Amino acid sequence: HWIARGPHGFATNGGPGRVRLGPWDELPTGDAGTVRAGAFAPDGGTLYTAGADGVIRAWGFPQAVREHATIGVGRVHAVGVHPGTQNGRFVLATDAGLVEFADAAPARPAGTGRAFRAVRLLDDGTPQGVAFEPRAVLVCGGDAMRAQFRTELPAGRAPAGAALTPDGSRLAVGDDAGGLSVWAVADGTLAGRIDTGSREP
Repeated sequence: HWIARGPHGFATNGGPGRVRLGPWDELPTGDAGTVRAGAFAPDGGTLYTAGADGVIRAWGFPQAVREHATIGVGRVHAVGVHPGTQNGRFVLATDAGLVEFADAAPARPAGTGRAFRAVRLLDDGTPQGVAFEPRAVLVCGGDAMRAQFRTELPAGRAPAGAALTPDGSRLAVGDDAGGLSVWAVADGTLAGRIDTGSREP
């Protein structure tokens, strides 16, 4: 599951081939299956969605009725949009690495060789991605996408989902045993951990 917040509300995955807008409205996206990821442009005027079919779609708001671009990139887990005014700049977290786009055209691959599950773009345009290992989570960044932070989960647990705060200072990780942990990226300090008792990802 994913949720994207914008200046005018939020969006999340709905039924197959649909995005839920706010509590009631749904947008049919044309995806063959579940819409796997989404993110708003900074001004809230565009919603980027990534489907199970590997196609990226950009929807204009407030109408949210037309498709601007389709780009086949394979299995996508997350979308990150440039935090400034560059609405045509975004980056995808895929099983093959990070893929940056500018003006709806591939700009360059980054962090190839790792499967990334979360991603964001810093103010200077540098990507920051979260990759999973069997019992560990890595935060990678910089031009070479080197590991900047690595943490291991308790024995018997595997990462199921992750998210970075907007400033990249903290990492939240959900595991397959229903736990949620939050770390400070700068020094690896564990800020908190809770167990929800649910094994849903």
